[in-house]
Amino acid sequence: MEATPRKPYPSDLTNEQWELIDVLIPPAGRGGRPREADMREVVNAMLSSIRRRSKPANARLSVATTAARKSRGRKRHIAVDTLGLLLAIVVTAANVDDAAAAPQVLEQLKSAQQPRLAVVWADSKYHNYELYAWLARQRSIGWRLEIVRRPDGAQGFVLLPKRWVVERTFSWQGRWRRLGRDYEHLSSSSECMVRVASIGRMLRRLAPPQQQIPFTYRVAA
Repeated sequence: MEATPRKPYPSDLTNEQWELIDVLIPPAGRGGRPREADMREVVNAMLSSIRRRSKPANARLSVATTAARKSRGRKRHIAVDTLGLLLAIVVTAANVDDAAAAPQVLEQLKSAQQPRLAVVWADSKYHNYELYAWLARQRSIGWRLEIVRRPDGAQGFVLLPKRWVVERTFSWQGRWRRLGRDYEHLSSSSECMVRVASIGRMLRRLAPPQQQIPFTYRVAA
């Protein structure tokens, strides 16, 4: 009996998007149970799962109360390129300081994986001597850390060069309903959801659906 065609979702891959990702999926291995699932449908299900809003986790792990806001939750630490595309992600309890979590993020930016990376820009929160000492001990890192500071005498909100790109990426993540709130039991699951959303966004940039308005990037200052 043939399977009944399912209702298509807006997040389903187009043929052009599937061609980009199909070559990255390993073929079914020899031995063991034969692969029965359609891998395109598996990817569609992953993208659909982060589009839908599910119930928050009843018992959360790796959560804490922040000192300033007195609220429970987690914190996402990310590194992106100048276009805002995700390079690294680490999810920690909300009370973990940015500089303390930085090594877990920065160690993912090794020269072997990012050979063209020369400079990593960060805000003043990463002006931390323990972080500098950690960087000095690394032999697999070929880039330098540069702190983006507020101009002298500036008052109120200031759009910092380069630094705003990360904030824009956080805003993009919030458009995925699964990432709008913390629904995951494990921090590792939360990190995976961010990566899946980033894959979906990159596919839409590389092969936009026909009904999507063409996107142009602003020139970073």
